[in-house]
Amino acid sequence: MNKKAQATFGDFALKTYAMLKPVTDKYKNYFKDIELDLKRAEMPYTLEEYFSLAVFAGIVGFVGSLVGVTVFVTLLTSDILISIIFACLIAVFVGTGAISLFYFYPTQVVAGRKKKIDNSLHFATIYMSTLAGTGVPPYLIFSIMSRFKDLGEIAIVASRIWRDIDTFGLDLVEAITRAASRSPSEKLRELFFGIKATITSGGDLKKYLIEKSKGYTTAYRRSLQEYVKTLSIFMEMYITVVIVGSIFAVILTTIMSLVGGSMGDIKIIQMVLVTVGLPFASAAFVVLLKTIAP
Repeated sequence: MNKKAQATFGDFALKTYAMLKPVTDKYKNYFKDIELDLKRAEMPYTLEEYFSLAVFAGIVGFVGSLVGVTVFVTLLTSDILISIIFACLIAVFVGTGAISLFYFYPTQVVAGRKKKIDNSLHFATIYMSTLAGTGVPPYLIFSIMSRFKDLGEIAIVASRIWRDIDTFGLDLVEAITRAASRSPSEKLRELFFGIKATITSGGDLKKYLIEKSKGYTTAYRRSLQEYVKTLSIFMEMYITVVIVGSIFAVILTTIMSLVGGSMGDIKIIQMVLVTVGLPFASAAFVVLLKTIAP
């Protein structure tokens, strides 16, 4: 989301909070445990604003589905009572689902950021150790890294640290401490606290970063090796379950039709299996492999 869209959505969140303030202030504690996730997800909303957006989405989902389902079922059945009862059940489900999506969304964003940070942390520490070895002041390391966009989320974290130093006037130790508290990655928090301890104790920052980069690189190499092993297992599962299973199902249904089943029904089953089941299973495997990929 670009800055203009964020500003527009932020204004909408403020208006929503102002409109739903009594409800939000009374029930916001139900979302209290995701307040830290909002910060770690870099979502520019207070807990009250975000909860008001969730309540607004729930109300819109409830009312919209209640009206829409009532009209639709009434046209099908001509029974208003059944339509209202069925619509109420669907509306409660939709409204609750909308609020639940808002509740779990920051956690998913944090998990995604954590994975991206952990996957590029070994590159970042190598880069930081190289900069430290050239004699660059530690605070300028984060200024340079913030412009190195290939680091992805780590570049964003570095830009926040540099902003705190350059714009808000924090010293490096305070800025690192603040960044560590907002970091979704335990490894990055550990790295930042180590940098903080090294700076405050007057230690060798270059040596510390070199040692950390070696450890992160070894861990990343190990994760790649484990992923290759997992990938081979999933390939065997895919061939056995999806490919061979589909062929076996087609042969079995064909034999059933020859024995005495309805050929028309068998053709429908085979068509659904080939055009829906096989692509769906393949897509599920792709998503699963992409999810566990380091």
